[in-house]
Amino acid sequence: MLAPCLYGRVRYGCTAYVGMDGSRIFEICIDGRPVKHFSLETVNTWFLDNGYRPGPRPVGLGEYWDGLWMLLDKVPRSRRTAYTDDEFCDALAAYRTQDIAASLHSEDPLVRMLAILDRRVGKRTLSALRDTVSQQPEWLQNFYRLRMDAEDFQHKLYKKCRPFLTSQKSSATAQCRGTAFLHITPFGPSGPYSGRRRARRLRRTAP
Repeated sequence: MLAPCLYGRVRYGCTAYVGMDGSRIFEICIDGRPVKHFSLETVNTWFLDNGYRPGPRPVGLGEYWDGLWMLLDKVPRSRRTAYTDDEFCDALAAYRTQDIAASLHSEDPLVRMLAILDRRVGKRTLSALRDTVSQQPEWLQNFYRLRMDAEDFQHKLYKKCRPFLTSQKSSATAQCRGTAFLHITPFGPSGPYSGRRRARRLRRTAP
């Protein structure tokens, strides 16, 4: 349901490796660059970088994952800027099964991210949302600006090219009207359906 103005710019990806126990890494790329990842490792690293796990940096694999599940229960999504693959899937399921207006006003920032990129969000809705961009988490503001800037650019490009497109359409229509009678295959030299009479009938009924 990606907005047409974002075709070729926004891409969703999913990677799974052998030995990940069913876990995945989801990513969103903009203009070929990954800008957001969703995985257990992404969240665990965020916990470590933001001091949720006191003490020295863990060295072994067991130490690295120790306490992750407790922190996931303790720190809700609204207080984080990193999210797991399961949280991304939950948000995607909610987004796909509810009205777009509900998704735009969801408490889940992941659902709002998916909604702002949706083609069902029109120009009037985007205009009404401009004043709310600063209220979004900092990472989500980039997605709002991406959609709004892309929509504005497409609108300006259309306004700039509209006279040319209109003139081309008028010219093509006039050309078709002038040559409609030429696309005829005569059935015989005479009679009610001769080539000349059929051409005359088509010329009179051409739009």
